[in-house]
Amino acid sequence: MHKSENPGDEKQDENLDKGFTVKEVASFIGETPNVIRNWFKELRQYIPHEKSDKGNGYNIYKREGIERFKEIQALHREQNWSMKQIEHYFATGGESFKPEPEKKAGEMIAEELKAMREELVALREENQEIKIHLENQENFNKA
Repeated sequence: MHKSENPGDEKQDENLDKGFTVKEVASFIGETPNVIRNWFKELRQYIPHEKSDKGNGYNIYKREGIERFKEIQALHREQNWSMKQIEHYFATGGESFKPEPEKKAGEMIAEELKAMREELVALREENQEIKIHLENQENFNKA
């Protein structure tokens, strides 16, 4: 984070080093505490944190942790990445990947219809062959 001309921003920047609780981080980046807890639960190993020295068991997030939450927020909210995609991104040191686009229901139905039509054509051809064999057998039996 860079220092700003605004003195309020400079004070806020200094506060990032004191450490924040989940509720404070949530308020700071504009998310709910539950969202922050869920992100932390999913991506714990990639979010720098410390345990509170007050013995209350709270996780404390300093500058690096808050920056990581902002990064998660940008990837998840702005780029619509899933937690699995974000986890892969962090695990590979920032190597992103292009997810396979999910097929839409219409595309899936169209593919299924095409397969069914092909099968129907094959069955009709088989049926025709059976009719010919049956006619040949009847002609043979008459003779």
